[in-house]
Amino acid sequence: MTLAQVQADFRRWLESEDRAAGERLELCDERGLPVYVNNYRGQLIGCLEENFPQTLAWIGEGRFDECARHHTVAIPPHSWTL
Repeated sequence: MTLAQVQADFRRWLESEDRAAGERLELCDERGLPVYVNNYRGQLIGCLEENFPQTLAWIGEGRFDECARHHTVAIPPHSWTL
């Protein structure tokens, strides 16, 4: 497996928790993968909170977090950087 393939599978895992991609990563213990998903989505949500403070204040933290989580799954970033 090439580095590009590993990176592509890891990205698929982060974006959609693709089980097949996670299994191809050849880790000793794949139970740690959810930690990366949580961190990835947390960082994306943090960026949304920082860039949309008025929306956050308007709809509240709980609703904003719910919508942001849905958004990060439905529409993941298209590039390697925000």
